[in-house]
Amino acid sequence: MKKSRLETARLALIEFFESNLKFLLDDLGYTRSLEMEFDEYVGAKFYFLRYTNYHRQRQMEIILHRNSDYRLWLIKRMKGSAIPDYYDNVNIIDIPGLDLLTHPTTYDSMQHAVFSEEKKRQYVLKMIELIKRHWLGVLEGSQWIDRAQIDKVSFNKWGVKSGFHRDELLEKIKTEFKFLENYGYKLIEDTNLLPLYKQSCTCEIIYSNPDTNENYRILNDYRDYGFRIEYFTSEGQIGEMINYVLTEDQDKEWEFVTRMANWLENRIRNT
Repeated sequence: MKKSRLETARLALIEFFESNLKFLLDDLGYTRSLEMEFDEYVGAKFYFLRYTNYHRQRQMEIILHRNSDYRLWLIKRMKGSAIPDYYDNVNIIDIPGLDLLTHPTTYDSMQHAVFSEEKKRQYVLKMIELIKRHWLGVLEGSQWIDRAQIDKVSFNKWGVKSGFHRDELLEKIKTEFKFLENYGYKLIEDTNLLPLYKQSCTCEIIYSNPDTNENYRILNDYRDYGFRIEYFTSEGQIGEMINYVLTEDQDKEWEFVTRMANWLENRIRNT
C-alpha cells in the first residue's frame, strides 16, 4: 500500500533521528526499537522510537504522530526493568527541560515548536549537540537531574513548575460534577486518564446515562479558554447549555465551575 505524504515525512524524520542517534548504539550500548500504535483517526499512527539500556538504567523515547510533529522527546531513569510513567517528573526529563536548564536566561520555547521539515532536522541536530556537550552523563547513567533544579528556573521565568501534570481544572470539574452519578450517570470519558502523548488543548469528561441515553460533556478548551457544558443523546441530538470564556484567575475559575455544577444539579432535580 502506498504511504501517504504525511507518513512518508514522519518515517523520513525517524530515519534522521536514527542516523544521528547512532552513537547511542555504537558507543553506549543501547538497543533500538520502533513501535506503532493506531490513533482513533483513520490511518493515523503514533510512532515510538526508543533507545534502551538496562545496564545504564536509561531510556530515550521519541514519540511522533503521523498527522503532526513529534509529540515528546524524553530521557527516562529506569528502576530495574520498570519504565516510569509519563507523569513521573522525578524520573523523566524532556529535552526542552534540558535546554531550559542549560540556557536559563536565553531559553527560547519557540525553537521547540518547529514546523518545516528543514527546521525539524536543524532542531534535532541542535538538541543532540546539546545532549552530547552538556548532558552525556545522563545517558551514560552516571548523572541525573534533580527536578527541583528545573523547577527553580521555571518558577523564575514563568512562575510555574516544570514537567508534565494532569489538568488541575479538569480534576476540579470531575469533583464538582460527580453528583451526576446520583442520577444514574456513569463517567465514560476522562481525558486526564489519556496517555500524555494523546493529550490536547481540550480537556473533558463525559457522563452517560445508559437508561435514558442522555449524556453530558463538560469541557474546557485552552485554545480560547472556553468552558462548556454540552447535552446530547445517543441519537445525536445536541445542545450547548453553557459556553463561557474563563479568566486566568484560578480562584474565579474554580468558583465558576462550582456554580455551574450547582446549576446543573438543580436543573436535573427539577426536570
